[in-house]
Amino acid sequence: MIPPYDELHGTMSRFRYTASGRLGFWDSLPRSDTFRSRLSSLLAANAHAVVESDVRDLVETNDSGLAAITAICDKIIARGNPALVAPGFENLLLSGPGSESFSFQELANGPDVGGMFLGSRLPEGSGNDLLDAALDLLDLLYRADVPVSEQALSDELQQLCSDEEDSFYAGLVAALGPWVAGFIQRQPLISDLVDGALPAGLAGNRVDFALQMSRLHWVFEIDGLQHADEREKDAWRDRTLRQAGWEVFRIQAATVRSDLDRWLREVFERAEDGESRSLEAANEWGSVESALKNSPVHRAAWHTVLMPLAVQRCLRGLLMMYRYGALDAGRRQRLLVVEEDAPMVVDAFRSLLELWGLVHALSPGLSAPPPSVSLEVIGARALSDDGIEVRYIGEPDGEYDAVISHSLLMGEGRVGPRLATVAPGLADGAIRVCRAIGRRTERRLLSSQSFHYRLDGDSDAPDSAMQRLLQIAFRKRDF
Repeated sequence: MIPPYDELHGTMSRFRYTASGRLGFWDSLPRSDTFRSRLSSLLAANAHAVVESDVRDLVETNDSGLAAITAICDKIIARGNPALVAPGFENLLLSGPGSESFSFQELANGPDVGGMFLGSRLPEGSGNDLLDAALDLLDLLYRADVPVSEQALSDELQQLCSDEEDSFYAGLVAALGPWVAGFIQRQPLISDLVDGALPAGLAGNRVDFALQMSRLHWVFEIDGLQHADEREKDAWRDRTLRQAGWEVFRIQAATVRSDLDRWLREVFERAEDGESRSLEAANEWGSVESALKNSPVHRAAWHTVLMPLAVQRCLRGLLMMYRYGALDAGRRQRLLVVEEDAPMVVDAFRSLLELWGLVHALSPGLSAPPPSVSLEVIGARALSDDGIEVRYIGEPDGEYDAVISHSLLMGEGRVGPRLATVAPGLADGAIRVCRAIGRRTERRLLSSQSFHYRLDGDSDAPDSAMQRLLQIAFRKRDF
């Protein structure tokens, strides 16, 4: 079970999860192509997300029908990291914005469902460039003309911070530029930074700062006088972090007070090429919007690499909201969606409602029917809003059952700048879906009662539902 509440995060109710998606048409590339393995590694590394709320208690359902259907849907959504996205969404991407970059053929016959890669319209040799461009985009703010969203510390976490830590944070932001504040996490748990089991002696331990970008994983620790008696434990912490891929930098509190600028310059000068590319991404590209406008390779990376990642990540987050009571599957809800960067929530909802409906058709007596929602969206239009009630608006209009703030790029613990601008009165009560800090993969599967379905049933409707469900999960036409 995913813990619905972690008191170490203060008053915030939060759960972490892992999900990423990819296009099935990449599978038609030769198996020896290193692009496929690099793509999977990139997606898995950026699959971690959180659903968080400052005011809602996220408590797992005790409704057996809701538990059953969310558990089964979750096993399909999170069946791999990355998982294949829904065939309908993939077709929309490849026949729409992705058609600028790639040609594909939809498989109308044969054993497989989906599309086959035919060729690239990008400059020759752009395969690795495509993935490098995706990493660039993950290191940028979506828009250059909005305030940087900084982490909001709870009173409990603020009490852990010293004056020197506040000075270090200000100095780091001044040295790299205000945009980097969106990638700095203060007081993160070591258990979130490290994948796998953590030694018992480090449970609940935190680091002062984690700066995480696509090619850069740095931890900064500010050592006051008390650390003179904690050197052995500090060395143990540092080894654990380094083994997990983090570079650890320790600076004396006295150096923060007297010589911080020089110390930071020396750190930046020692950065490896990939780390420097992350740190320079904003200087080169400005923002995601600017990169998409000026670079066809970056447009291709956004549409064919990052959008599948984002929609699958959002899809699992929406399912968890129903499982943990942030959304109510038992009644029709009017939801306000604020997209902080690319539009993903509508497409994720469409995939969720289709999947939920198919599972429910197979076992209506043991599972809850699909939710009924009306979405009002502040942000760009989705690829398609067929089959779902959507209205695009510029500002809130009336009362809502829930407010969802979604971002692919924004880190946890932050109020999105668009939400803070267009609906400041709703910001405190919003449910936020955003990027999680660290490398910890959430592998736990949801539990529920089981239900069984016989393929030789009398009704054609459940058989067609089962066939469609298996096509979504495995991309095979017949079984």
